[in-house]
Order: sequence, then structure tokens, then C-alpha cells
Amino acid sequence: GNSNGNGADDGNDCDSSAEETQSDSLGVACECCGEEVESVLAMVVHMRCTHPNSFFCAVCEKTFQAATSFDYHMSTHNVDREERCDICMKRCRTKQALAKHTAMHHARFFLCRVCSAMALSEKSMRDHIAKHHQ
Repeated sequence: GNSNGNGADDGNDCDSSAEETQSDSLGVACECCGEEVESVLAMVVHMRCTHPNSFFCAVCEKTFQAATSFDYHMSTHNVDREERCDICMKRCRTKQALAKHTAMHHARFFLCRVCSAMALSEKSMRDHIAKHHQ
């Protein structure tokens, strides 16, 4: 197993030449030290060797200092999330996350008095009424 959640075995891959390769604009820059490496895989190796107490998301290239933050972040990449916002269709990992999302982003929405459709802005509701009820 490994200790930093980066999905690689505990083999000795710290001598990887991928770290030392000159990169171009397609490289990945380390958020911890600024070093740039040629690929996401090379960044995983760099993080394991140079910053063993940091966590690198190979999906979106974000770096985390705490295992709990990293674990929660990785769960957001899970395509099997079950909770979905009825207003904007965003998927949330838990009912609590959905409630927080709704409170932050949809605390104010507009409800159609004719058909109960929801809109995120007054203009969108006016457009809905004009299109469907006039």
C-alpha cells in the first residue's frame, strides 16, 4: 500500500527521469514548490518523493495538505453520486452536501404560479411565462 493516497505502489520510483525532463507549456506545475514536470503521472511521482505529506489529485491536478481534505475531494470525482439538485441538476455526494448547495445557490428562486416550474432568475421566469402561458 502507500501512505499518501496517490494510487501507486510503494516501489522506489523516486529516481524517475520524468521529474528531470524539461517540460513545455503542457507540463504540470507543482502547487507546493513550483517545479514543473511533463505529465500528471510524473507529478504523482514528484509528490510522493518530494512532498510525501501532500496529496495530489491526478484527475483535476489539485494538491491537498490534509488526508481528510484529499479523501473528501476524491469522492467528488465519483460518478455514482446519488443526490441530485432538482433545480440545476448538479450531483452531490450526500444529502447534507445537497442541502448546503441548495442553501448557497438556490436560496432565492422563482416559482411559476401556473405550472410550478422553477427559474433561477426573475428574467428566466418572465421568459418562461411568455413562452408557455401567454
